Amino acid sequence: MRLKYLISIILLIIISSCVPEQNTATQPIQDTAGLPPTWTDKPPTRTLEPHNYTQTPSPTTILTPIIPPNTITHIDKESVGLGSEGPWLIYRKRDNEVYILNKDGSGRTKFPHALYGMHAAYDASSSLPMIAAITYSEMDYSPTLLVLSLPDIETIQNIPLLSCPINIPGCILDEQADISFQPKWSPNGRYLAFVGAIEGPSTDVYVYDSELDTVKRLTDGPNQVGEFFWSPNSKWIVHEEISDFLGWVVESMWAASPVSNEVRWLFSPDSRRSQRLLGWVDDDRFITYEHSMYGEGNLNLISIQDGIGPTLFPGIFHEDIAFDPESGTIAFFPAVGAPKTDIDESGIYIISIYNTTPKRIEIDDLNIRGWFEDLGYFLTSATCAEIPGGNLGFKPDGSIKCVGNVNSSSSPNNAWGIIFNNGIYITDSISEAKLIMAGKTYADIVWRKDSEGVFIVPDGNIYYVDVNKLETEFINDDLYSTFNSINGRSFAQIMWIGK
Repeated sequence: MRLKYLISIILLIIISSCVPEQNTATQPIQDTAGLPPTWTDKPPTRTLEPHNYTQTPSPTTILTPIIPPNTITHIDKESVGLGSEGPWLIYRKRDNEVYILNKDGSGRTKFPHALYGMHAAYDASSSLPMIAAITYSEMDYSPTLLVLSLPDIETIQNIPLLSCPINIPGCILDEQADISFQPKWSPNGRYLAFVGAIEGPSTDVYVYDSELDTVKRLTDGPNQVGEFFWSPNSKWIVHEEISDFLGWVVESMWAASPVSNEVRWLFSPDSRRSQRLLGWVDDDRFITYEHSMYGEGNLNLISIQDGIGPTLFPGIFHEDIAFDPESGTIAFFPAVGAPKTDIDESGIYIISIYNTTPKRIEIDDLNIRGWFEDLGYFLTSATCAEIPGGNLGFKPDGSIKCVGNVNSSSSPNNAWGIIFNNGIYITDSISEAKLIMAGKTYADIVWRKDSEGVFIVPDGNIYYVDVNKLETEFINDDLYSTFNSINGRSFAQIMWIGK
């Protein structure tokens, strides 16, 4: 046994090299009872992610592999069955079939329903192994919200989202009622917020409490619910009130609480345009901006307690925008010569919630790839010669640096890493990188939480690599993916469920 172990260590030393990464959690809160408030008690008015797995830095050089790519094996993934304890990996195919796996890629099980909107609904951080998603009736395409338990895939809640089937004559339902805004779990995993026209002709905000196994309505009013999002402390659901979906006319922004059953009017935008969430500063404050056919604009700091706060930037800017919540810094690309702005030189600028004077970053690039928390940098698409495969980045204070090999992903314990360099390589902390897939320049990377294996998804196919054996196993093909316009890549709908 020891000899076998020694041999495997020697083999690993001959074939691999290293990288770094992260994790989070929250806790439950108490609930109270009460009748749903209405939207009528408000100041007068004129009558809101393909999932994307974090990319982290890797070694600055990639050594030529000394061992050819390993053979990809095909294994019967259904024969084992799902384990009683998670985490499990769940993914969606193009035909809306959804599958779930054990953490080692075994036990592949198909869900009994075609599920839609997986990314929004499945990302529960709850310790309770539940998922939720919308399915549609084959008879009349009426939507139903399903809450399912794992690993038995038992239906806990089956909630029709419209007050009556949409093909029934005389059905009292606002023709603009739209429940396509997918259900979202609260950050603590207890509550599931969703939109439905269940008790009337217009849509309202509802919440399912997984601890009490109850459903209740939080809002009531004649207009429709638009986009919505949770506060970090799981106490508030911030949402748009829409009077016309065709023009996306936003009358007001509201916050509804599943804890206190309170509904608060936040503000009514003068432009009446769609309000997008940039990010949360803390449990109370968040930043929004407007979206319309004319572009993005009007960055505002909003407080749930106090309503609309200061305008951080009143002008128009391009779609690429990123936010560091710790420093309160925003990186964006303002439109030169646009109304309500004094910007006269094109480029990337930064402002913050503490200093709204735009500061230009001396990088000639048009693309902001985002805020990379692990690196501590905003990254651009501009390459730099100092580090092979590096990109120019800048800190919240504006200082610029060449950041190495961001096209990589490290295991949670930082002992293993995946690197892309005209092929997919796996490395450890001591040896040369081993080529595991030739010719691939990008793939979704999903590490096991215990770092014992990694799922790789290039071109819609999913594979599993055991880091101890360094064997690649084919799992499935034709995964559904969503396109990210910022970096021009597609991301498969795949994620972990359970702890």
